[in-house]
Amino acid sequence: MPSKLLTVCEAVTAGARVALPAALAKGLALLNDYLGPTARFESDAVALRHRLDRLLRIAVQHTPSGCLLFTTEVREGPAGRWVAETQIAATGLQLTAAHLAAALPEGAPIETEGPAPDDPEQMVTTRALCPESGAFIFVATKPVEGTLVLVHYPVEPAPDDAQRVRDAQGAMAWLVADHPLAFGTLTQQLHRLGWRTRRFPSVAAAAAALDEIPVTRRPALVVGMQSYGVRRDDLQQLAQHLPDADVVLGYELTGLHDPVPSGHRLQAMPLPLSPLDLFALTRRALQHASSRAMGGAAAESLPCGTSGPRVLVVDDNPVNRLLASEMLRTLGYQPDAVVNGAEAVRRCEESAPSAVLMDVQMPAMDGLAATRRLRALQAEGELPRFPILAATAYSSGADEQACLAAGMDAYLTKPLDLTRLLSELQRVTGGVGGAASTTPLAPGA
Repeated sequence: MPSKLLTVCEAVTAGARVALPAALAKGLALLNDYLGPTARFESDAVALRHRLDRLLRIAVQHTPSGCLLFTTEVREGPAGRWVAETQIAATGLQLTAAHLAAALPEGAPIETEGPAPDDPEQMVTTRALCPESGAFIFVATKPVEGTLVLVHYPVEPAPDDAQRVRDAQGAMAWLVADHPLAFGTLTQQLHRLGWRTRRFPSVAAAAAALDEIPVTRRPALVVGMQSYGVRRDDLQQLAQHLPDADVVLGYELTGLHDPVPSGHRLQAMPLPLSPLDLFALTRRALQHASSRAMGGAAAESLPCGTSGPRVLVVDDNPVNRLLASEMLRTLGYQPDAVVNGAEAVRRCEESAPSAVLMDVQMPAMDGLAATRRLRALQAEGELPRFPILAATAYSSGADEQACLAAGMDAYLTKPLDLTRLLSELQRVTGGVGGAASTTPLAPGA
């Protein structure tokens, strides 16, 4: 049937594009990503896409602040069957069985478990099966703390997946926006495809950099973000100096502020860029490899195949661990995660991290006790010094003082804010790593 021709990555990207303006209007950071091969829906693509879109819109509507994760991974399951798993997660999000019912066909079976009468803060789990698409939906909600939605559905690999170009061989991509977090997961996606990236706060800064580098090391791709200080005409002028580069003006579906007239070298693409967009850009970069910037050091990013400073996430809530880890990846850090303070101490003894993001209220050993133990080990010379940042749902002055007295270096409240998380990590680590790091590009580099 025609609907099966729609790939999973196209469907979930389309859903993210529709949800992005509403998320930005609320101040939410929408982290959208796709992992795995391109695949097609095995059942009714239109129906399943509608359910995923509806779940995402409900999540945007009911997430009060912070960050909303929307990721899909395609992988081979048991007996050679391929499956996709779409995750929607946010702290502060409280999805109920009624919300799930609103996203499903009328009469779809829904089962709910919890909370116990004597434990109103117990996690509530909801399960549902969508007969029209074969999708299984699992929702875990912890009162106050957040919700994780998992949607599993059968898929089949796209016949042309093997033909996708997935290695840019070190081609350089320049990302232009006046906010370091404007690109979400785009930097990660480019790195997975073998690109190197450099960020610029303005088109003027990018244009000035052209005078510092040889023609052979100029970028193969430039992406400017319309909603973050990039004007169409400025980007077009930059494109005139880069005849072999793809120059993209990214915009939200609410509309182009400055529509691109026909004949311009600019390509206007809706955000977020889809995996198919990135595959096509990667293929074109290789086609013009002889005149483009292959290799060379990336000024504001990690070389291909490497990771940033390691940050240990310590939290007993799986939603918080998942979101904090994705936020750290977006910011250019390498996340590691454990579920309580005792495990945090053991992990730090095995390998000291660059920083620790520590929850306070946890079983086995809470964040205050874990911090005191780590500081004692450091005082004894058993561990090197590294910063510890509190990440807690409690926001009173007394709580902050208790964290600082235990030896923590910063105090963050949940839901975590990407900008604040980045600024505090930069502050306590002395600016090591992260999406906003600004290492000048050496002349001739």
